Amino acid sequence: GYIDGSMARQQTLLTIIVAVALFGAPVQAASTWHSFTATNEMRRMVSLNDTVFAATSGGMVIFPSPDDAPTIFTNADGLGTTDLWDIIQDGDGVKWICGFGGLTSYSPNGFDTYPSSNQDGPDRLLSIADDGDRLWVGSEKGLLLFSKTDNGGQFLDRYSISLTNPFPRINDIAIVGDTIW
Repeated sequence: GYIDGSMARQQTLLTIIVAVALFGAPVQAASTWHSFTATNEMRRMVSLNDTVFAATSGGMVIFPSPDDAPTIFTNADGLGTTDLWDIIQDGDGVKWICGFGGLTSYSPNGFDTYPSSNQDGPDRLLSIADDGDRLWVGSEKGLLLFSKTDNGGQFLDRYSISLTNPFPRINDIAIVGDTIW
C-alpha cells in the first residue's frame, strides 16, 4: 500500500504542476530588451544645436545640457551597433553615425542602418565626411563611398589608396573643394 500511495501522490503532484503550467500560469506582457553597455571610451564628440552628441564604445550618448542627465542609445533602441567611432550632421540635419558593421542615420523618425562588410566580415567604420548627397566613410580597410539618395541609401564603392597597402586604415577624412584627403 505504501508504494502505491507514494506513486499516486507523485502522479497527482505531476498532474497539478502540468495543469498550472498549461492553464494557470499568468500571462506575461512581451519582453522589452535592454542593453547595458560601457560608454567610457568617447571616440568623437560634436556639439549640434546646443546639444552634445558622442560616439562611444557603448552607443550614442546625447548630453542636452551640463545639468541634465544624458540619454544613451544602444542597439536595443534601433542603433545598428554600440561600437561607434564617428558622428556628423549633414546639411539636412540628419545625424550619421559609423561603427562596427555599418553606417546609421538618426533623425526624428528614428534610426536606419546600412550594413557594410569586406572580404573578412563586417567593416569597422571609423570616420565620415559629408559631400552633399554622398558620404565618404573611412574604415579599417580603406575608403568607402555611400549614397544617401540611391535606393534609399547604399554603399557604392570601395577605393584603394596605394599599391603597397591598397586598403589602409582611414582614421579621418577632409574634403577640400573637389579633393578628398
